[in-house]
Amino acid sequence: LLSEDDIKGIVDRLAAQITKDYENKQLLMVGILKGSMVFMADLMRKVKINTKIDFMSVSSYGSGTTSSGEVRIIMDLKSPVETYDVLLVEDILDSGATLHYLKQLLLQRNPKSIRIATLFDKPERRKADIRADYIGAVVPDEFIVGYGLDYAGKYRNLPYIGILKPYEINMEGFFQITENRLVIDGVNGEHIFLHVSDTHICVSDALSTADETDKAAKQEKAWDDVKRDFAHHFGEPFNPEHDIPST
Repeated sequence: LLSEDDIKGIVDRLAAQITKDYENKQLLMVGILKGSMVFMADLMRKVKINTKIDFMSVSSYGSGTTSSGEVRIIMDLKSPVETYDVLLVEDILDSGATLHYLKQLLLQRNPKSIRIATLFDKPERRKADIRADYIGAVVPDEFIVGYGLDYAGKYRNLPYIGILKPYEINMEGFFQITENRLVIDGVNGEHIFLHVSDTHICVSDALSTADETDKAAKQEKAWDDVKRDFAHHFGEPFNPEHDIPST
């Protein structure tokens, strides 16, 4: 959806505006963890005035793809805000529940002012009465990942912004090659371990935790899932002695 260069341009533009607006003010940039960490790091280095930073950690998503609307404070600010102009830095403004809650919470602590900078805005999803003062880009109503944004803890380290495919959100299996094993998580609620030897795959101890009554049926369905997910992921059929595609 957005390349590294696109993101750099967005950050440069926002930083220039923030620098201008907060000249001669006591700026406190508050990053909302974990999603804003990459954006926060890049943005604060581009802001050309003295600034203090702090972080809050909240949760409203869990492992899903839509906001639950319930906000939990996991880590609060370490600094008082009374003498500062606070800028909340967020990765994406979605339902608005999180930022609405945080803004009201911090207003009770009497900052000089409080504004919001969001890398992305998704207005179609808005439920709370909240808007950002600085917006990097308006994005479509898709689940986006990368540059700090995640799906169930994955994809934060991508240097660009991508749209998570519905298949990847809904698929029963998730592939990961680690320690000479191709691990497929979540098939029938079990873990399937396909051992990798050289560049070949063979099945070993699949569904070993299943009881004998259900084992045959579970194993048959698991293999159907494995073949389907492998073909989807690597773009070619799977068989037990198949070379692992270089991609």
